[in-house]
Amino acid sequence: MSDTPPKTHNSDPHHQINMIADRVSRLLDERDAISEDVKDIFAEAKGAGFEVGALKKAVAVKRMSVEKRKKWHEQNEHLDLYLTKLSVLPDA
Repeated sequence: MSDTPPKTHNSDPHHQINMIADRVSRLLDERDAISEDVKDIFAEAKGAGFEVGALKKAVAVKRMSVEKRKKWHEQNEHLDLYLTKLSVLPDA
């Protein structure tokens, strides 16, 4: 008896590469559909009077981990301070 398993259809490299390509293709199609849905939602938000650029940034911050959000907040506090000192923003 041999220790190597018999070659099955699933171990055929041609079949494997096709399966992988099909899976990736399906996921890319899903990603494209989701991207279109996201665009539609931002268009809806714009139509409702929201500033889309600010909304995108707010969503990005909301999705951050607590640690990353804290670092982001600290960086923005420093930015506001520097802009104020450079007379780009009015004093608070």
